[in-house]
Amino acid sequence: MHITVDYATYQPLTAFLAEHGWAEEEPTFLADVTTTVYVPAADITAVTAQLTELTNGRATIVTGDQRIVEVPVPVR
Repeated sequence: MHITVDYATYQPLTAFLAEHGWAEEEPTFLADVTTTVYVPAADITAVTAQLTELTNGRATIVTGDQRIVEVPVPVR
């Protein structure tokens, strides 16, 4: 999922992603910030709705192709 937000919205976005354990992949800082986040396919609709609410509809969210991504598992 590719997410583009303004600079003011980027910090709340990163806090939201960290809260859910989703890591960004190399954000790009230009006029706006664009980042890529991998979320489970089953959660895309819910995450899109949450991001839309978080950003008051200002985020541009584009879902890409599905891929398998290694996710670190915390050791307890």
